[in-house]
Amino acid sequence: MNRLPILALLMVGVFPARPSAADCAPAEQDWARGIVKDFFHSAFDHDGAGVGLFSPELAKSHAWMFARGQLVCCNAFHIVSEEVSPHGSEVIFKGNVKGGFVQDRYSVSFHGTFALRVAKESGGRWSIRYVRLNWLN
Repeated sequence: MNRLPILALLMVGVFPARPSAADCAPAEQDWARGIVKDFFHSAFDHDGAGVGLFSPELAKSHAWMFARGQLVCCNAFHIVSEEVSPHGSEVIFKGNVKGGFVQDRYSVSFHGTFALRVAKESGGRWSIRYVRLNWLN
C-alpha cells in the first residue's frame, strides 16, 4: 500500500499555503488609498492638515509645502495606477492632478502628475513616505 498520497494530503492540511500579498492587500490597499485621498482633500481645503499624514521624516522636510501654499491650489486628482509591494506594507500611487489659483486678478490653471508612496510603519501606522509632484505647465 502506498502511503505517499495520504501523507501529502495530511501535510497540506497541517501546513496551509502562506497567503500572498495579493490575498492580504485589498483592505490595506483601500486604507492606503484613503490616506492619498485625505492628503489631496486637505490640499483642496487649504487647511494644511495633510502634513499630519506624512512620515515624521517627510513632515520635517516638506512642511514648507503647506506653509507656502504649494499644494492648496490643487483642485482635482485622479489615481491612475496602484502598485502593492510583495509584502503588502507599501503601496505606490501614481496619477494626475489639476489646479489653479488667482494671481494679480488673473486666473492661472495647471496640471501635472503625482507619485505617492504610502507605507506601514513598524508601529502599524500608515503614512506618506514619498511625494513627487511634476507640474506640466
